[in-house]
Amino acid sequence: MQNNLRNTIITSHSSTFSRALFTIALFGGMIVQNTQAAIALDRTRVIFDGSQKSVSLNISNQNKQLPYLAQGWIEDEQGNKIQSPLTVLPPVQRIEPGKPSQVKIQGMPATKNLPQDRETVYYFNLRESRQRVTSRIRYKLRCKRASSCSTAQQLLRWSKTHRHRRSN
Repeated sequence: MQNNLRNTIITSHSSTFSRALFTIALFGGMIVQNTQAAIALDRTRVIFDGSQKSVSLNISNQNKQLPYLAQGWIEDEQGNKIQSPLTVLPPVQRIEPGKPSQVKIQGMPATKNLPQDRETVYYFNLRESRQRVTSRIRYKLRCKRASSCSTAQQLLRWSKTHRHRRSN
C-alpha cells in the first residue's frame, strides 16, 4: 500500500513538473519570437566613398501589423556619437507596417579633412523603437578617400621578375 502511494506521488510530481516545463518552453518561445528585429537594412556594412556627397541606405519595417520608429546615428571607434564629418538624415523617422524607407548618410564639409592615405572607420547605428521595446543594430561604416580611376591607374605598377609577374 505504501509503495503504491509513493509511486502515485512520484508520478503526480513528474507530470506536474513536465507540464510546468512545457509551459515555460512555450512562453519562452513566444518571447523570443517577439524580440526579433522589425527594421531591416539592405546591407551588412556601409562604404562611404569620399568622392560622393552621400550614400542612401534602404530600410524596411518587416512587421506587417505595427509601425516602428527608426533612429540612426554615427559613432567613432570609441563609441562616441558624432555629427561631423558624417551625419544621418533623417535622424528619426516613423516607418509604417510592411513599408520601405531610406536613410541617408550625408558627408559634411569636414570630410575633406579625413586622412587621404587610409580608410577611416565609423559605426552606423540603427535603433528601432515600439512603445517600450527597443533594440539597436550596429553596422561598420568605412570612409574611403576620394580618388578617381585615373589616379588609381597611375598608382598601379607592374614589375616582372624571373617567371613571375607582380603588381605593387
